[in-house]
Amino acid sequence: MVLYWFQWVIVIAIEAIAGAAIIHIWYPSIPLWLLALVLTIAITLNSCGLFRSTIVNHSTFLFYNLNTKTSLEIMKLSLRY
Repeated sequence: MVLYWFQWVIVIAIEAIAGAAIIHIWYPSIPLWLLALVLTIAITLNSCGLFRSTIVNHSTFLFYNLNTKTSLEIMKLSLRY
């Protein structure tokens, strides 16, 4: 049980820092520590199941849709050149 808890603490911290670093590239005016804090809270709430499943499912659908459209556009560009 202790190792499981320890793993989640490490995984959440690494994911929050990595995500904050990526978002900080897009929005450099927001402090990195604030982005990491917000992402830590969001990941923790999601891990505890406190987000409604419809929100998680809808956001997953939107990201998959974006990924598919991006892939198709890249294929179209590659066929042009």
